[in-house]
Amino acid sequence: MAINSSGGRAGDFSKRLFRMIKSDPWRKLFAICCAMLVYYVISNKSINNTRSIDVPVEFVAPQGYVSMMPPDTEVHVTFTGNNSFLNDPVQMSKLRMVMEVPELGAANFREYRVTCSREQLRGLPAFGVQVSEFRPTAIAVKLDKLTNKDVPVIANYNVENELPPEYAVSNVSIIPPKVRISGPASIIRDVKNISTEKIPLTNVTESFEYTTRLRSSEFIQPDRGEVRVKMEISKAYESRVMKSAAVRILKVPGAQDNVKLELMTPHVDVTLRGPRTRLASLKSASIRPYIDISPLNENGVYTVQVYCWQDDNSFSVEKIYPPRIQIKLTRTESN
Repeated sequence: MAINSSGGRAGDFSKRLFRMIKSDPWRKLFAICCAMLVYYVISNKSINNTRSIDVPVEFVAPQGYVSMMPPDTEVHVTFTGNNSFLNDPVQMSKLRMVMEVPELGAANFREYRVTCSREQLRGLPAFGVQVSEFRPTAIAVKLDKLTNKDVPVIANYNVENELPPEYAVSNVSIIPPKVRISGPASIIRDVKNISTEKIPLTNVTESFEYTTRLRSSEFIQPDRGEVRVKMEISKAYESRVMKSAAVRILKVPGAQDNVKLELMTPHVDVTLRGPRTRLASLKSASIRPYIDISPLNENGVYTVQVYCWQDDNSFSVEKIYPPRIQIKLTRTESN
């Protein structure tokens, strides 16, 4: 009987609880939500924390202006609130401040003071975290007029220790040859050109085309990020003057030695052209300027052409100076 009595009391309690919930359920649901909200607020206050960090600042300049502020500008901000957010390094690293300078109209401002505020913070939760302090409380944003101009593009490459010794860059073509850059007027007016990133030439022996980025520069923005460069590679030929080379005399083989010859100009300068490295090591004994007197049979003074013989056929004779010399020829009686 006792068991049945207990079961009856439990059943009566369930019925009364059901009737209570059924009666005005929305008010009871509202009361439960209020209780949960009170619990959340109390629990948050019980785990509140304080933390200070340096927050990076981005500056938005008004139309016609550009910010001259350093890209590493920061504001020291002190936060209080939920411990779970303030101790999360990922969430805290996403915080940043965006400072917008209002439109300035026709006035020529060089500096505009912007006060720090919570509304400038990005990445901060809407609830649970408060800002208690900014240091500094305001920033004087340096401004300059925005301008643009067209400048030529120059190729950035290094021939030394990259190209093989006997090769050189003979021509460079860039498409497009000019780009438009924009930035602060005080900086843009002194910019004469813009360079590409370094173009690799290691062990290159043939012409090639290459897409390269333009070299970045603080405050200067080109209207495009890349250009096409055509590098023409050819063998590196140079010229070298061999000074005061002695002029030799070419005779007919077997001819009798009965000729007395006087050279009015016994030495000439010979200009050679050939591979750069081999030309640099060329010895003066490797070239032999000469005159040919075999057609001359009578005594007299003659003006004759100077020729040059060289041991290495990879060189060519560009110039002999003087190209013609005077000689005095006297044939003696043979015994």
